[in-house]
Amino acid sequence: MKKRPVLSLFVCLGLKLVTGEVFLSEVMFNPAGPEATDEFVEIYNASPADTVDLSGWKISDGTGEDRITDAGGGIRLLPQQYGLILDPDYFGRSATYDTLIPGDCLVLTLDGSTIGSSGLSNSTPETVTLIDAAGRILDTHTYDIRYAPGHSSERKWFDEPAGPGAWGQSLHLNGTPGAPNSILKYETDAALIGPIYGFSEKEAFRITAGLVNAGRTLIPWAVLHFYHDADCDGRAGPDEKIGETVLETPLAPDDTARVSLLWPGAPSGGRQIVICAEIAGDQRPENNLLAGRVTVPFPLRCLILNEIQFQPASREPEWFELYNRSTLTVDLAGWRFSDSDTIKSVVMTKTERRMAPGEFAVIASDSTLHGRLPPGGVLLVPVSFPRLNNDSDAVYIRDPTGRVIDSARFWGSWLPAPGVSLERLHPDRPSHDRDNWHGCTDLEGMTPGRENSVYIARPPAASRLCVAPNPFSPDGDGHEDVALISYRLTEAVSTIRIRIFDVLGRRVKTLRPGLQSGPQGAVLWDGTDDSGKRVQIGIYLVHLCGMGADGTSRTEHRAVLVLAGRL
Repeated sequence: MKKRPVLSLFVCLGLKLVTGEVFLSEVMFNPAGPEATDEFVEIYNASPADTVDLSGWKISDGTGEDRITDAGGGIRLLPQQYGLILDPDYFGRSATYDTLIPGDCLVLTLDGSTIGSSGLSNSTPETVTLIDAAGRILDTHTYDIRYAPGHSSERKWFDEPAGPGAWGQSLHLNGTPGAPNSILKYETDAALIGPIYGFSEKEAFRITAGLVNAGRTLIPWAVLHFYHDADCDGRAGPDEKIGETVLETPLAPDDTARVSLLWPGAPSGGRQIVICAEIAGDQRPENNLLAGRVTVPFPLRCLILNEIQFQPASREPEWFELYNRSTLTVDLAGWRFSDSDTIKSVVMTKTERRMAPGEFAVIASDSTLHGRLPPGGVLLVPVSFPRLNNDSDAVYIRDPTGRVIDSARFWGSWLPAPGVSLERLHPDRPSHDRDNWHGCTDLEGMTPGRENSVYIARPPAASRLCVAPNPFSPDGDGHEDVALISYRLTEAVSTIRIRIFDVLGRRVKTLRPGLQSGPQGAVLWDGTDDSGKRVQIGIYLVHLCGMGADGTSRTEHRAVLVLAGRL
């Protein structure tokens, strides 16, 4: 059997012990393994100095008695030593407890064929009795048959009479044969209990866990130290400390308190956390450390939807493109997406796949899109891909915590024809802004894994009316094919009308007449007139007229726009 260090817990931890007495300490009546071999009874010599000769001692189940006998290690129970009485049939027929029994435990057996008259009953509570050589009853225990199979009945303490409250179900499958009980009650014992949770709170991230008073006396205070185990070595290095918090409210025996710490600036993604509890006089320090993993939410719109193919040509896959507009390197493992049916989300990838700042990643319904990507382009093919509706749908992107990082709703009327993708004009403009999306003008009808054909490199300046790019060239070459007309107004809500005039003052286009707008916004012009025909190269005037919500305040702004072409 596996050797373990000698344990002298009841002296070194200062428990109050009844000198020279031997107690029942554990009873396995409903083992996980075979009933015929794996029942056991454990005893403990609480004396700090007296060795007890167990010759002639007996174990009874109320209907039969069995003499305790030598199993090869003698029959003398040393001070503060456990004695494990195994079923006679265990030897040679079972090995369930071999790796659990410490080397300093005295292994014993019985002279009968079973423990008691016919083994310990699982259907009717029986009283196990320890009897010395003179026939005196030293200890009794009536076990609770409601305990889970494979979990023994363990004693909580040895220094007081073993009434009903002194016993409980073992926390461990197969019990703790020959070792300190899992529910052993110390005088002073605080234990951190998991799991460790993490959640966003305002502008920070909160880490929380539980602290239970597992001892028998009041805990007046505790200090909790929190660490970010960045190297994942399971240890709390001084340079990894996040902070500490003090539990000032006294904690009564068996009570539990929530301990937490606010972590401003917590780095996004999966983080290994270690918490250490500091309690004066704690007699069981091994349960004062707790490790666990939390996931810190990512910033909103750190990744954005940059291109969506929801009306592919025949035999082409559906897909969408992500762009990392942040300064973070983002691991896509555990990220999810969905269409407008947000309940049915799909994991993008379960394995590590990092996106550097400024990098694109394409998520597609199958791998045939790979040939359309530039060399080194990132393509993820999840196990499933929800079919996007052609008339109207949406795409939602969630980080591993379930937080929606970006989303966009679209309509089929936004595209000129099937096979053309929907592209974003600028990453800093809102994803839900209709005028931040346009059909791809590239000759291939899509730009997966590379800069969008309608991308506007310079966001509009903070002026009243601005056009970018200016000049623009709607010639279908995939470069500066649309103009973004951006405006800023003084009214909180206005009804606006934007019209385009040629140099002769003739109106050629009205953009979004009667649009209800906030103090700022933008619209697109693709170089066509009201009938959908491409206008000629030349200089045009953009005229904005806004009417305030009160119906009386009026504002007008003008800007010159140059429509260019190929030389």
